[in-house]
Amino acid sequence: MESRLENPLGQVSISANAIANIVTNATLRCPGVAGMSTKSFTEEIANLLKVESPSRGVEINISEDKVNVNVFVLVSYGTNIPELADLIASNIKSDLEKYTGLIVASVNVNVVGIS
Repeated sequence: MESRLENPLGQVSISANAIANIVTNATLRCPGVAGMSTKSFTEEIANLLKVESPSRGVEINISEDKVNVNVFVLVSYGTNIPELADLIASNIKSDLEKYTGLIVASVNVNVVGIS
């Protein structure tokens, strides 16, 4: 899945993997995020056998010029989760719109665990 944007000189294609990289960096920049996670324990076990993926803990759904994002994170103990979730969503929305020109329709932050 990728996003295609038209401009006067031609077309720009942005892969879902590139978008996931932006989302991961925006998320990990937030103080209180201990790491990215997966949705389920089964996926976590499967990932133990693989090299760390830049899209781990990120789901992207692109339709036309809009993107919906789901992130799955581990937070540090003692972190105010609602404040952190707001910061993560704000960083993701800001970075995606700044770097890709896509409209962010939604950002869902899922706290999977506390470390």
